[in-house]
Amino acid sequence: MNKNLVNIGKLIAFEYLRSLGYVLIDRAYRKSHYYIDFVMKRSDGSIRFVNVDTNSGSNESIDNVKNTKKSNLLRSSQIWLETKDYSSSHFGWDYI
Repeated sequence: MNKNLVNIGKLIAFEYLRSLGYVLIDRAYRKSHYYIDFVMKRSDGSIRFVNVDTNSGSNESIDNVKNTKKSNLLRSSQIWLETKDYSSSHFGWDYI
C-alpha cells in the first residue's frame, strides 16, 4: 500500500480521536516487532491503545482483523504499560 495513503489514514484517525476529546500520550511506539500507532487518554481517564488500518476502499470490519494483529496489540499494550509510568487501571483497544 502507498505509504502516503497510510500516513493520511493515520492523520485522519488521529484528528477524529482528538475531536472526541482524546489526548495523545505516545505515538508510533515500537518494541521488537510489537507496534502501537497511538496511545491516547480519554476524558474519563482511561488509556486507549489505537492501531490504524488504512485501506483503499474495501469494506473491512473489525471481524476481519486477524487474531495475530489482535494479540500483537494486546502484547504491545502490556509491554507499553510495563515500561511507562501510568497508573490508570482502565484501558482498552481501538482499531480504526
